[in-house]
Amino acid sequence: MPSRLGPQILGILRDRSLAPIALALAVHGVSQGMTVPLIALWLVHDHGLGPRAIAAYFAAAAAGGLVLNPLFGRLSDLWGRRRRVAALAAWLQAAGLLVLAVQPPFWVVLLAAAVLLAAQVQPHLFSLAHDYVGVGTTQRPRALTLATLRAMISAAWVVGAPLGGLLAGSGYGRLFALAGMCNAVAAVVVITLCRDAATGDRGGRTDASTRVRWGQLGLFGAATTLVVAGNTAKMQAVPLYLARLGLPLALVGATFGWMALAEMVLMPPAGRLADRLSRRAVIALGTMGGALFFTVLAWVPGAAAAVIAFPAVSFMIAAVYGVGIGYVQELDPEHVGLAGGIFFAAQGVGTMLGGPLIAAGQADLGLPHAFLLPSGAILLGCLLVLATRPAQSARPVPAQSLAAVGD
Repeated sequence: MPSRLGPQILGILRDRSLAPIALALAVHGVSQGMTVPLIALWLVHDHGLGPRAIAAYFAAAAAGGLVLNPLFGRLSDLWGRRRRVAALAAWLQAAGLLVLAVQPPFWVVLLAAAVLLAAQVQPHLFSLAHDYVGVGTTQRPRALTLATLRAMISAAWVVGAPLGGLLAGSGYGRLFALAGMCNAVAAVVVITLCRDAATGDRGGRTDASTRVRWGQLGLFGAATTLVVAGNTAKMQAVPLYLARLGLPLALVGATFGWMALAEMVLMPPAGRLADRLSRRAVIALGTMGGALFFTVLAWVPGAAAAVIAFPAVSFMIAAVYGVGIGYVQELDPEHVGLAGGIFFAAQGVGTMLGGPLIAAGQADLGLPHAFLLPSGAILLGCLLVLATRPAQSARPVPAQSLAAVGD
């Protein structure tokens, strides 16, 4: 008989190997929630810049991430010291935010985005978690474990986003400084509380001669880029559309809080379903939810339809972001650091492409029919996901044998 989900989640968060990873993700997630939604407003209000400069910022961050995240992931595999790579990325994030806090010239902002802020902390923490799951006492369902850890980011955004809005009212300098301190705390947590899992004769390191499955990683990276590009339209165009429908700004913000709450609640069940069914199937099903959300916006009039449809896109986020990190590791289990780096680099490129995607749709179709374009991008991403195949060596432990594992 399947065990209840609640005790399994609590067991993951109480695990002595995984709890420090969850804490580091939560602290880092607060920093993200405080700053990411407000970067564009900061560039407009404090720098007096327009859409082209905002696009240049996100392009710089995407270009830097395209280099740094796979590079750091490869270093994590070859060195076998994932916590040190994660801490390095956290320190770079902290430094980048402190640079923004002093209101530098725009060219320095672009440099900080490409060299400091582009280095993601998450892929290395998930690689560390990957090393622990199924090793020693940490015999837990892999997809559920990683999805539960990813839910810590969503929970942190629920706290970080409102906090960022409050701090921005008294000046962005304080906001960025506090966010930088959060990343410094995350780095300290990783170094002092996390431990590298030494597995095999190489102590967790990957043999440099092991062949990388570039084709599979590239396919899933392209799929992630398309899905994230479609999803980015949600943040850039849906608030404008809801306000145009007459929804007060407070309620517009509340609808996104409703989405974040649904995302946080759905992420562990999506992981459990992936353990019992298939990671690839759950991710593909999740993308269908995102396509459904944008299709409803395009064809069903009224704000109520959008609010009701929000859990569909929340399920897509739970599936792609929560289950996707474990699935990309399955695509190349010998290079999980590199795989995670490519996954997060693809997210950055998708974010950069999301703006032009919805802008093109608005120019040709206008709102709400422009939402059909992100829906199409997500469906194309779904097809690429279905074309991927995990490595034969990536055989997860059957969920039935893990169902009774407690904390």
